[in-house]
Amino acid sequence: MVCLNYDGNITDASMIAFLGAIRNTRLYEITINEETNTPEPAEKNEIALNVKEQPVASTFAVIDNSVIISDPTDDEESLATGVMTIVVTSQGKLCSVHKPGGGPLPSDVLVKQCTDEATKRAKRVQKLVDTALKDT
Repeated sequence: MVCLNYDGNITDASMIAFLGAIRNTRLYEITINEETNTPEPAEKNEIALNVKEQPVASTFAVIDNSVIISDPTDDEESLATGVMTIVVTSQGKLCSVHKPGGGPLPSDVLVKQCTDEATKRAKRVQKLVDTALKDT
């Protein structure tokens, strides 16, 4: 993956691209040629990967420990008192919380608000990926 223009949230964008790519991946069923004892693809039988969990990253900037900005730009991140990326599945399963540098995490209430918003966003992103993949 090559980032052509960075304006914040490379993790969010990368994970959406990864999710679309992995869900669109098809592998050929492999059989063993009995004569040569080598694997050969069964070209007519593609198998989709069974992706059970679909994590989505959501980055939030917190300003003055009271204002939350979802999907902040690079400039907004630089002005924030704290930035965190929360990765959840559309079912609300928490996968990761990344808080680079800066001060401590904001209040539990703000973290809960960010986690709730990340879960809503994961559902929206999954629907968008589903829609995009229907056309492929």
